[in-house]
Amino acid sequence: MYKLIEVPHIFISSDIVNGTKYKIYDSKWIDKFDKFYNLIFSSLCKNNSYKIWKYLGDEVLLYKEFNKVYIKNNINKEIKKISDSFEKIREEYIVFIKKQNKENYVEIDIKCAIWLAGNNEIKLYKYTKGPDKSKIVDFLGEHIDTGFRIAKFVEGNRIIVCYNLAKCLGNCKELFFVASAKLKGISEQKLIRDYPIFWYEKEAGKGDGEFNFKKTFDPRIRPFNMYYRFWSENMDSKGSLLDKK
Repeated sequence: MYKLIEVPHIFISSDIVNGTKYKIYDSKWIDKFDKFYNLIFSSLCKNNSYKIWKYLGDEVLLYKEFNKVYIKNNINKEIKKISDSFEKIREEYIVFIKKQNKENYVEIDIKCAIWLAGNNEIKLYKYTKGPDKSKIVDFLGEHIDTGFRIAKFVEGNRIIVCYNLAKCLGNCKELFFVASAKLKGISEQKLIRDYPIFWYEKEAGKGDGEFNFKKTFDPRIRPFNMYYRFWSENMDSKGSLLDKK
């Protein structure tokens, strides 16, 4: 049975970019992918107390429970810790892959999405025991769906964050508005025009707010503070975007 919980949870999704292509060129790919999962476990689980939620293909999902006071006062610190861990995982893993496959190297990368649920009035449902009394951990809720939707927009060497988390981070220089997009199911349900897509980029705070990247949805990347007021004026008390037609 799913039970309503009112405790903030941070969710992380991390996946290997070009993983499917890599499997074609390396018959021993499973050993290489194990290295990725071991790095995730060591850095995020062992060192930062995140728990494995589940695996979806090559993608690994993690979660961690927080109290509301911590989220309010330390969310920027927590996301920075995730970002630093992600950067170290990525660097070590890419070096490892290059050493293992010097001749038939397939360019791979790692991407990450972070979202927040269970805080304030945002409902989160947790499932902890199956009908056969087996221990199962699963989550349901609108912002769980949103997290999966925004994860589709992240690229290699990127961290994408949900709008709800972006609001908590506030006017930090690492947060950049990238684009607006319609999210399947989410946009229709809330009758909103577009959902804001944000990247958390440590290097983005340097220079004039524009930097090189392989591809994006809009060639103009702008700091979060330029859009914060607009989105704040277009959301309801639950943090859902409004349709102002």
